Amino acid sequence: PVLVRRVPSPTALSLDGSVEPTVATGITSPVGAGGSGAGTSIALTAGSVSMLAGGAILRSTAASGNGGAVSLQTGGALSIDGTPAPHALTGIASDVAAANATGNAGGIAISAAMR
Repeated sequence: PVLVRRVPSPTALSLDGSVEPTVATGITSPVGAGGSGAGTSIALTAGSVSMLAGGAILRSTAASGNGGAVSLQTGGALSIDGTPAPHALTGIASDVAAANATGNAGGIAISAAMR
């Protein structure tokens, strides 16, 4: 399965973790511990994208199920400020989130305008 979200261009997508710094802010689709099915992929299209202070797009697996892919397409700017947050990274990630997980992380594909 694929979670597809198209934000009408030129609409901006902003994931800003500074609004509520004690909780993760963003878009996630994890395979939890004990899960065996494949994770849902995330596909986003927007006019521009910014991620600030813990804002993120995350895919992960902590089990035998494989994580889905992350696909991000923007005709405008992609800005990731890299500000660390106490609870999470700022950016885009797909990972294996547990030492005993046997599933594979999904891939990441990014298409953004060059400036």
